[in-house]
Amino acid sequence: MGLSSRNIGRSGQSSVELMLLISVFVVGIVAAGYALVPSIRSGFQTLSQGAAGAYVEPSRAP
Repeated sequence: MGLSSRNIGRSGQSSVELMLLISVFVVGIVAAGYALVPSIRSGFQTLSQGAAGAYVEPSRAP
């Protein structure tokens, strides 16, 4: 009788659920760090300024 009818088509579902759970934790940690640690906030601002310059003029990309 091999596979039951409940498990057909669910071979990768647990992997996807695990990756979604990990991504929720990572987003929560980054959000908490952004709110609580000033150096992370300034790092994000510096990164966004560099990205804005790279997207405006690709030849200046680091």
